[in-house]
Amino acid sequence: KKSYSKGEYLFSFFSEGDITFLCMSPIDGGKLIPFKYLEDVSEMWRQEVGTNNSNSAQFTTTIKELVERYSNKCEVDKLEKAEQDLQKVTEVVTDSLNKAIQRGSKLEDLMDKTSNLNREAQNFRFQSKRLASKLWKERLRVYMLYFFIAMSIVVVLSQITCNGFTPAACFS
Repeated sequence: KKSYSKGEYLFSFFSEGDITFLCMSPIDGGKLIPFKYLEDVSEMWRQEVGTNNSNSAQFTTTIKELVERYSNKCEVDKLEKAEQDLQKVTEVVTDSLNKAIQRGSKLEDLMDKTSNLNREAQNFRFQSKRLASKLWKERLRVYMLYFFIAMSIVVVLSQITCNGFTPAACFS
């Protein structure tokens, strides 16, 4: 299947065995419709004429019918609509692929962030255990200080009430 443009016309053709099918169409009509027409002509040729060239004269009416059908605006509109639908589907697929690629890169970023968050969580856990241990030691020191202060107060009170450190003076 090939096509060439010359001036304002597009010449589309393809060969099938010893037979070459050719179509001349306006260049602004696109390539899809001429090739679809040529495929239909080729199919009708195989059905009606085949290898028996004696039916080739009758094939002229079949070509006229195909030309009328492809010249009919309604039929051409259907083909153009099919071509436009195909173009839309191609755009949607391309867009979907681009989005999938973007999601893939976003997933990689998300995995990197997850790994960083995991490291930070482990670091936080280690630091929080170290801080908890430090606070426990600090509380222990404060409790020991309270204990020594309380013992000092007991000793001072006992000296005042007992006139010294002699237990005999306190119990008599």
